[in-house]
Amino acid sequence: MTDYSYSGHMLDGFDVLYKRTEDVLKSTSDIGNWMKKIATAEDSYSKAMLKLTTSSKSKKRPGVSSCEMGTMRQAWEVTHSQLEASASQHGKFATAVQTEVAARIASFVADKTTIRKKLVMDGTKITNEFRACMTALQKAKSNYDNKCKDADTAQQAFQKARSDGNIKPKKLNELNGKASKALDVANQADKEYQRALQRANEKQQRFYSHEMPSLLEIFQHFEEER
Repeated sequence: MTDYSYSGHMLDGFDVLYKRTEDVLKSTSDIGNWMKKIATAEDSYSKAMLKLTTSSKSKKRPGVSSCEMGTMRQAWEVTHSQLEASASQHGKFATAVQTEVAARIASFVADKTTIRKKLVMDGTKITNEFRACMTALQKAKSNYDNKCKDADTAQQAFQKARSDGNIKPKKLNELNGKASKALDVANQADKEYQRALQRANEKQQRFYSHEMPSLLEIFQHFEEER
């Protein structure tokens, strides 16, 4: 079965989701504002129609006067009755659009904006922690490489001096001490590098198998719910 989940296909990072969630919330807000305009237009139409029927009723002409009778009077009264009913329906529709759609979208966007902010903070946090761990590993490796070179250089200097019959014992001991010290420093750098490597491996495993997939699932739920 093909896996189409975020956690299965978006392990390259969170940047695309940061931008995506920002854009879709703006789009959702625009949709809500558009629906609010529809509600306002429907409400204005309803009020205008009710005002029109009320104003026409208050006039003798072209309102229903005592001279109108029969089918003409009935048609006039039905026209007003149907227009009032239609205006009432538009008013109810305006209220429904405002309360059930526009207002709920606005509330949803407000809630999701807060949630998105936390998601971005969480994503940034675990990403920075991961990158910091990888940077520490690189620094430890670079330090180890440099100390090994220093130890090799010091050892070569000692060996060269020892093979030279004219070198004074004091100088030879000094070079031997430097070589031994450089070797100790290289060994310590090796231990630090091994610890950094272990931490990096553990962090990488945790980041890609748990931390990132878990947050990607929340991002996916965020979009599905929207």
